Formats: sequence, structure tokens, C-alpha cells
Amino acid sequence: MDTESPQDAWPEPPAITAPISFRDIELQEQLITSPFPDGSAPAVLRVYRLVLAWSQGVQALSHVSDVPDLAAWEEEILLGIREEEWFWAAIAMVAGELKAPAAADPERLARACMVLSEWAFASGKPAAGLLFAEAAALVSPGNARRAYRAGRILREQERFPAAERWFRRAGYVAATTGDGKLEWLAFLALEDLIDPSEG
Repeated sequence: MDTESPQDAWPEPPAITAPISFRDIELQEQLITSPFPDGSAPAVLRVYRLVLAWSQGVQALSHVSDVPDLAAWEEEILLGIREEEWFWAAIAMVAGELKAPAAADPERLARACMVLSEWAFASGKPAAGLLFAEAAALVSPGNARRAYRAGRILREQERFPAAERWFRRAGYVAATTGDGKLEWLAFLALEDLIDPSEG
């Protein structure tokens, strides 16, 4: 990579809190078509759809038809939590936050997404793991560390173009918010990023 300085590496979106539109259609298709033999598929798909819509703004979430049912769904989950309690607790957290979308806490949503990402990788569902890692950054667009972590996870899974986008995003947000350490970490990650077309 020919980047000369951190400042040259970062994009300049209109505002660091503006919705991010990064999408990986291939991974989304894998999420939809992958088998979930443990019966978790409906909850996983529903939560992913909800957080993706919310990340684009409360107005976007208003078009998701099952939002009015989230309070009942949250209660149903909490009353019936079973094996993999941490997984279901994260699902319930998303439902609880988004039953009042305008008051939802981005960091609570991001933490729930990271729990679901870790669960997915541990369960052998890498597409879901990657998408929820990205979702954690999507719901907190002003958090450079979430973007950087998404980039690292994508790099580890050899999704290099997506990793580069998130490293650039992390660097820009870090530079804007004055997080010099993370700005340099993102810059170094970009410098060290392997181009799969050459390797």
C-alpha cells in the first residue's frame, strides 16, 4: 500500500455519526441460506434485520413490520431462556432496546452484536460472525474502536476489501475524535494489510 501518512488514508464522510452504508451482499446471502440446526435461525435473522434497519436511522426501522411486537418478544425470551443463555440474553437486549427505537443505546446494541458475533464464530457460523461484527460498528458509527475491531475480525477471516474499509473508517473517526493511538493502529493495520490478489 502506498499510503504516506494517516491523514492521507482516511475518507471524509459528512459526519462521523452519519449512518454507514457498508454492505456485504455475499455474506448476507450466506447468512440467509446457511443452516442453523439448533433452531436459532429465526432469532438471528430477525435481530440482524432489526439492527441493520436501526443503523440507517429510526425512520428506516419504522418500515420493519414486527417492531410493535418487540416488547412481547423480549418478555418471551427472558421467560424462556434456555441453553446458551448468553446468546439469548443478547437477543433479548436488542429486542429491549429497539422496542423504543428513538431511545435505544448504540453501545448496548453494539455489545449485543459482539456477543452474537462471538457466538456465531464459536458455533461454526462465520458469515453470521462477520456480519454481527460489522453490525456492532454500524450501530455506533462514531466509535472508532468498534470499526477497528470489525476490520481486525474481517482481516482474520481474509475479507480484505471489507477490512480495509473498516480500517479507513476507524482511522477517520479516531482522527476526528482525537484518539491518536487508535488512529495510528488503524494506519498500521492498513499498511500491513495483505492484498489477496497478490498473495
